[in-house]
Amino acid sequence: MSNNYDDGTPFLSIVSNPNQVGLACNYIHNGIALNDDSRQGLPPFITSFFNEDIDIIQNGTNTTNLPLCTGDTFTLMADDIAGATYTWTKDGAPLAENDFDLLVTESGFYKVEIEVSGDDCGLLEGEANVTYYDIPVANTPGNMEACDNDDDGITDFDFSTQTNTILNGQDPAIFEVRYYSSMANAIGNIDEITGIFQNTSSTQTIYARIDNFGNRRCSDFTTFEITVFDTPTIESSTDLEGCDNDANPMDGLTVLTLSDFDADILGAQNPSLYSVTYYESLGDAEIANNSHPNNYTNQTPFTETLFIRIENNNNTNCFSTGSIDVIICLLYTSDAADE
Repeated sequence: MSNNYDDGTPFLSIVSNPNQVGLACNYIHNGIALNDDSRQGLPPFITSFFNEDIDIIQNGTNTTNLPLCTGDTFTLMADDIAGATYTWTKDGAPLAENDFDLLVTESGFYKVEIEVSGDDCGLLEGEANVTYYDIPVANTPGNMEACDNDDDGITDFDFSTQTNTILNGQDPAIFEVRYYSSMANAIGNIDEITGIFQNTSSTQTIYARIDNFGNRRCSDFTTFEITVFDTPTIESSTDLEGCDNDANPMDGLTVLTLSDFDADILGAQNPSLYSVTYYESLGDAEIANNSHPNNYTNQTPFTETLFIRIENNNNTNCFSTGSIDVIICLLYTSDAADE
């Protein structure tokens, strides 16, 4: 240690435990003898060098940042030291709290200084930068329906088309919508569905999670259903026949009962699940416009093309169209044969 800047002594003093406070720092004056005088001594003594940072968040992470959600409360907690003086501040302004813990309900930079009675080795200090984030609302979208056009029971779904409805005006720069196949996955934020999704059953529940980019814990959930419907096919490709057995059996025109042809059109498909209708043109069949009545008189003698629409009764958007010829056969009588 030096007596002054120019006058040294043949000793060095020791702080054995610089991270401890008070007497626990174990300061030893002139603890080491030197062969010669020391000069200039130690740097100026700044007590803040010996201040010890403490964790007042105590959430298991080594950080002073504390993200919370709107409506959350959180207790900052220092060590409870008997006889210590606690000084809490928020954004540099003193707070009335003078205990070892502080309940926070709003954003701010919180700090506590702890002065231990009789301690000359600095202060204990703790800091927490608290930020509150808004909790989004998961608005429920409509269910999604799709047609299975190849009879394999699987269809592609793009859930991104649901995102705007779930956000419903909430800023996509602040909030994100993600999709999952179970509520457990949505809550745990695991196995997120990205890109195109293929169903694993004909009806399936999809779980949507919306959360805040700043704090993923600030989140909300909703669900919607996806359903896949079979698209029927026209099974018959052969001409259908009808008999001209009305009052004028030679003109090639007759009243046809169109439902008599349904079985040929459906083939092995379940008639309780699908409906068959008949039209004058393919355009009418595509939009289900102006179908023929069941008791229909052909307009072209002997041969007429009927346009067909077969659709799923549970989802009429799942349909097939095509055409088939109806041949009108003459019903010969004995008089006609004699001629």
